[in-house]
Amino acid sequence: SRMPLMSDFVAVFGRLHPILLHLPMGLLIGLAVLEAHAVWKRQAVSPRLLVFLAAGAAVLTAAAGLVLHEEPSYAGGDVLEWHERLGIATAVASCLAAFFHWRGAVKNYRFSLLAAVLVLLPAGHFGGTMTHGEGFLLEPLEEGFGDQNGKGPSVPDPQLAEAAPIANYTDHIAPILKARCVNCHGQRKQKGGLRL
Repeated sequence: SRMPLMSDFVAVFGRLHPILLHLPMGLLIGLAVLEAHAVWKRQAVSPRLLVFLAAGAAVLTAAAGLVLHEEPSYAGGDVLEWHERLGIATAVASCLAAFFHWRGAVKNYRFSLLAAVLVLLPAGHFGGTMTHGEGFLLEPLEEGFGDQNGKGPSVPDPQLAEAAPIANYTDHIAPILKARCVNCHGQRKQKGGLRL
């Protein structure tokens, strides 16, 4: 085995993007809630440490996303491009919020924080679309998952399948593929380039 190269460590950093992205999301939305409360109660702005952590986390996450985008498995496309642009905009708005907070420009800080959250939401939506496929968020409302008992997708009973003299695709194979495979390898999402 060879010694890892710097490019290997950079690739690992890029693959941290799905883990890192939760930190700025939580911090920015939490800061927005704190600021809304502060405006309502006429209190001081949030602590500078939280604002700087949110900005740093947003920059780190955007950088990891840019590295991850360079992997061959991420072909271009409108969803990826919008996710990337909005992720960069989130990092920029977060840095502006930190700068204005540091300068004591409260109105500009709060406006920049609001802008960061407003671009963060669609950035997260496009990221979720890339990960889970188009329409994932509202799918339970539109189609429902599984039967009336809420036990999930139905899979044929193995004992009944053994009793049948001949297996056929429609009755025995298709339900298994639908229950276990189509979410990742279906019409909306083709993980690994496989579509069933």
